[in-house]
Amino acid sequence: MRILILILFVLHFSNILSQTASDWWLSGINESRYGDIRKAIVDFSEAIKIDPEHQFAYYDRGFAKVELEDYRGAIADFSKYIELTPYWGIGYYVRARVKIKLGDENGAIADFNKAIEVDPEDEQAYYWRGVYKYSLGEYKEALDDLNKAIKSTLIGTDAYYMRGFVKFKLEDLNGACLDWSKAGELGERSAYDIIKKYCN
Repeated sequence: MRILILILFVLHFSNILSQTASDWWLSGINESRYGDIRKAIVDFSEAIKIDPEHQFAYYDRGFAKVELEDYRGAIADFSKYIELTPYWGIGYYVRARVKIKLGDENGAIADFNKAIEVDPEDEQAYYWRGVYKYSLGEYKEALDDLNKAIKSTLIGTDAYYMRGFVKFKLEDLNGACLDWSKAGELGERSAYDIIKKYCN
């Protein structure tokens, strides 16, 4: 019996040692899906120990840290992801969103700008910068960004919805109502409540 236990222990330990960085990363993804964020962070960290340049492990660990409200830790991970993939704008705009949570307005705008500089076709970066500029009361700049974001099939609904609020602030009620109506057509149900309140 002792020999069997010893064999099982050796097999289990050797299996752990033989796991690749990608195995640990995939395990972390799986843990995230099932809601065990702390375990996911452990797995992503194991992937990074094996391969310190595993860009996706940093990226996903950053999101896991956001879930736990470890915003400074998330910024460190997204910064490393940017260092490893400076040619992808996504790292900049996800880091910008975390900087907003920390009250770093200038840093957030700089990251949104860099995301767009790196990838001028990234509609999500335009969308999030537009949302942020709206929150700062910079409505004309927000409108410019949301006009570019509308093209995205991924966020078009949200962009129409948000652009409606921007146009409302710019006293373009007709334009606002048309955007909310389009957002409603695309599936944003709450748009109809806004239409009832402001457009009828």
